[in-house]
Amino acid sequence: RILDEGCVALLPWDVVLLMGGGFALADASRSSGLARWIADGLEVFKDASPFSVVLAVVALASTVTEFNSNAAACSMLLPVVAQLAVAIEVNPLALMVATTISTSFAFMLPIGTPPNAIVFATRNLTIPDMLKAGVVLNLMSCLLLSSYTALAFQGLYGEDPFALPPWAVPTTPADKASTPAPT
Repeated sequence: RILDEGCVALLPWDVVLLMGGGFALADASRSSGLARWIADGLEVFKDASPFSVVLAVVALASTVTEFNSNAAACSMLLPVVAQLAVAIEVNPLALMVATTISTSFAFMLPIGTPPNAIVFATRNLTIPDMLKAGVVLNLMSCLLLSSYTALAFQGLYGEDPFALPPWAVPTTPADKASTPAPT
């Protein structure tokens, strides 16, 4: 036996249900069309400055990951961000790397990351305590990651973060059908 009745009784079931609920929410957003709706809504950034686009995507991912697990937020947002990047003609890799990193910026709620859930399960911190510290960390992290993406991406990856690279341009009819046309 791996677990006996005593171990099962000690499990923080509220945390287990929070984590499972995050994965279920991510799957529901994909299957319901919510992910596509988010991508459509973000196309308003077509004429925005490239830094604004990165900041908006990073802030969105940071916010979504407060209510989902990091993995669930990534699995929901990366396909949306990839389509968005092609639609607004910026480098998908830049937005996807920034999105992936920003899903680790869950500092405000217990569901955000397993360490948050573990700390919350001790009952030594309340959600208001976590919110007070977390909002400052989230804002600083979003600004720093957006700046880093704008300034360092080209040096790290050899590609302009704010230009659509040739490898991302849809070339076949199937690619063009699955990728929204730039407006």
